[in-house]
Amino acid sequence: MNNIKQLREAHHQTAAELGKAIGRSQPTISKWENRRKLKYEEAKLIADYYNIPVCEVTGEAPENYIDLSSGAANMASLPIIDASLSAGSLAEGLIGRQLISMDLIKNITQTAPGNITIVRLHGDAMSPTINENDFVWIDTSITHAQNNGLYLFKAGSQIFVKRLCFNEFTASADIISDNPLYPPVPIKDPEKVQILGKVISIHKFLP
Repeated sequence: MNNIKQLREAHHQTAAELGKAIGRSQPTISKWENRRKLKYEEAKLIADYYNIPVCEVTGEAPENYIDLSSGAANMASLPIIDASLSAGSLAEGLIGRQLISMDLIKNITQTAPGNITIVRLHGDAMSPTINENDFVWIDTSITHAQNNGLYLFKAGSQIFVKRLCFNEFTASADIISDNPLYPPVPIKDPEKVQILGKVISIHKFLP
């Protein structure tokens, strides 16, 4: 059984209220709740409304819910990672996958879809640029920083996004948080920083 009813009740909504919010009738919502397997467009509608991965609606393993019917063949399945669950490895933080239009991807980046990972971030170190639960698209093919920008770093058992700013005169760099409460961290040898990818797009979390 899917998770629509649990999600709806967690948000203190009736089936009629949820239906009204997404442009569907109460009987339709009830029918979806009692269906074992949802169509992709149905699950996506609920997922977009609650701003969660599709797999959290379907209750299925994320890698098993990729429906390429109904014109979805021109879609790419991008992994969604929660940084707080990663333990230093992107694969360990997998919480779902999202089908994204190839046209949208091409409007954002020229990198191949297989190089893109979506990461959900936590904390206020990069506020106001990136806030709690915001999603960033990471180009994981970039593992060496050659210019200033936002990068996904690994430090110990944690991954995080920071701004890397180079000083070409000293061949050093600073790791910078956009929140002024967090001071810059100078690094003498930027090549030793373990970079997992570069930020190519930021998507705000809407509660």
